[in-house]
Amino acid sequence: MYEIDGKPACLLITENMARVQADGERHFYPSFVKALEPGFTATDWDYGTDYPAAQAAVAEFNAEHGVNKDAALLIVTSSMFPAAPIKIADIFRANGEEFKTDPESSIAKPA
Repeated sequence: MYEIDGKPACLLITENMARVQADGERHFYPSFVKALEPGFTATDWDYGTDYPAAQAAVAEFNAEHGVNKDAALLIVTSSMFPAAPIKIADIFRANGEEFKTDPESSIAKPA
């Protein structure tokens, strides 16, 4: 599981995550999302003008960093709706990982 600041995280791209370049073309820039934390952190990674290609690049990044589609969906949902009944343990389980609770932290860690 990819983590930022001890929280499960993933890369996300939407059609709104674009910037218009000097040539007038929209370029897509993904953002990082952390579980249970509202908002996102924009990157300066230019994923080009083709939205489906940008989506594929984000999916590839997440897969290479150990985050499957189900876990990414829970990470994004918990960020958008912090009151949703999603626990860190649910995200690890969706990612096919066993987890244990660190007694010194509220964050679940892989077993």
